[in-house]
Formats: sequence, C-alpha cells, structure tokens
Amino acid sequence: MPAGGIVVGVTGRLRAWGRAGAERLAPTVMASISEVPRLVGRVAHLEGQVRDLERTRSRLRERISELELEVQECRRLQTRVAEVTDFVVEVLIPAADRDDERLRHALETYERDLL
Repeated sequence: MPAGGIVVGVTGRLRAWGRAGAERLAPTVMASISEVPRLVGRVAHLEGQVRDLERTRSRLRERISELELEVQECRRLQTRVAEVTDFVVEVLIPAADRDDERLRHALETYERDLL
C-alpha cells in the first residue's frame, strides 16, 4: 500500500473512531450538530418574516397618522356645520316671528364672527 493510502486509511479510521466516541459520550450533541443546517434555514426564514412585519408596521403607522389628520379635519368640519346650523336657527326663528331686531343682531354677529 502506498504511503498516502496509509495516511488516508488511518485518518478515516480516526474520524470514525472519534465520531463513535462522541456519539457514545454525547449523543444529543451529535444529533444537534446534524440539525444546524435546518436551523440556519429556519432562522433565515424567520428573519425574512420579521422584516416583512417591520415593513407592515411602518405602513400601518403611516396610515394611522393619515387617519388622525382626517379625523381632525372631520372634527373641524363638524364644528363648522354646527356653527352654520346655529346661525340658520338664529335667523329663521326670528324671521318667522318677525323679530327684525333679533334678526339684525344675529346677522351682525354672524358677519363679525365670519370675518
């Protein structure tokens, strides 16, 4: 047998002997080592999911900000509608009662508040 063949044969036997010894001494470690590639793949998959969730969270925060602005605008419009409704009531009731002084006063107040 050539010299290189002896080294390869001895190296192979030493590796097999080392594996067998490791499996006898720590079987769970050897099983865990064989799981490493699968676990690495799983971690990469979970990291992708985390990135997706972070993008979704960012989009949702932006949408919440937009909705908060829309709610503020709705509140302003609602307040304006209430003011106009109050004015219409102040004008129509005195007009129906033919109370010209109250009508004139309501119109002056509205013009002053409008400007």
